Formats: sequence, structure tokens, C-alpha cells
Amino acid sequence: MIRTLTVGADPRDELKCRLRFLQDVEIPLLQAEWGESGHLGMAALRAYSERELLDISRLLAELTPPFLELGSDEVVRLNDCVTLQDQAEPAAEEMIVHDARLIIRAPGYISADSALGAAVLGRQIGDLVRVDTRSGARTYVLRRIRRPLGRSNHRAVA
Repeated sequence: MIRTLTVGADPRDELKCRLRFLQDVEIPLLQAEWGESGHLGMAALRAYSERELLDISRLLAELTPPFLELGSDEVVRLNDCVTLQDQAEPAAEEMIVHDARLIIRAPGYISADSALGAAVLGRQIGDLVRVDTRSGARTYVLRRIRRPLGRSNHRAVA
């Protein structure tokens, strides 16, 4: 199932609020209503809420780990934090390449199935990454790769 999260500058803040609401309000309310009515619709809502609770908890864990700086012989994988510099601009931009099954609309996150996300997967530090956009082709230099600790055994995605 695809979930869309529209969040501010730090997606962890909204995720923490949603997690607290699920734990403290929504799930207890659904459990109380289920106990009173026994209605099948409530069971489905409860199952959905519990699944969302697990998904948010997992996502928060993925968004908050410390990152390990990788050497030039490593390639970009899912959940890696990459630093890209547009060849036409001096400033570099840092972003996390996330799984395409989860949509995160926040600065600093890019989906693996987007043009840039797909182009950067499997690349190494120093590689040129060319992406065709609506406004024309852009070329980036991959300056840095950082991987969440405990994820060094992710399989490569090319």
C-alpha cells in the first residue's frame, strides 16, 4: 500500500504527532467502539490504524539513524543520503533516496523511482549524474554518500 505524507522541513515532527495520535486517540477509540458494536467496519479501520502505526514507527526509525560516511568505492543504495552538486550552480544539495512505495513530500527526500532518484542509484562518488527534466537536461556530480548505520548490507539497486 502506498502512503502519502505531506510534511514540513523535518518529516519526523509530523510523523511523531501522527504516531502519538494513533497510540493515544485513534486506536483506543476504535477498540472501544469495536467492543461495543462488534461491527466488521471497525475491525477493518482498526487493522488499518495498527498497520499505519507500524509503518510510521518503521519510517521514523529509518529517518533518524546516524549516518556512516562511505568511501569512493561504495555505490548509492536505497535509504542512502547523497550530496549532489548541480554543475551549473555552486551549492550542493543533500537528499535521502527513499523507497518508491512510500511518498514523502518534504525537502531533502527523493523517491527512487523519480528521474533523479533512479539516476543516482548505483553511482559512486565523483560520478556525473545526468537527468532529463521538463526544463532541460541537468548534470550533477555525486560528492558524498552516507549510509544509515546498520544498513550496510542493503542489496545494490541499479
